[in-house]
Amino acid sequence: MDPRLAAHRRYQIAAAWFYAGDLRKASQLFRDIAAEEDSPWRDIAPYLAARALLRAGSVNGDKDAFREGKQQIQAILDDPQKLQWHEDSLKLLHLGNCGQNRGLALRSWAIR
Repeated sequence: MDPRLAAHRRYQIAAAWFYAGDLRKASQLFRDIAAEEDSPWRDIAPYLAARALLRAGSVNGDKDAFREGKQQIQAILDDPQKLQWHEDSLKLLHLGNCGQNRGLALRSWAIR
């Protein structure tokens, strides 16, 4: 198989795991893609891996995944070579924090 097509296939498989709800598996597959020097998905893969973990934390209540996702987002924000992903990473972190605190947020709205 053509290496570029194989890289696209690996991305599609990781995305399929994400949308199937196996977020830890998706995160690991995206991290694997990030390690592939020739993958056209290499640059965005760390962001996608973190996104999967933050989603596992906010949707599935996996606090360890959420913590790991936050650490991965912080690593992106600390890397000047990943500047193109900084704004999206900050937004994702904010959304993740909102998801983690959804119950608290709903209660505070109910009180108003």
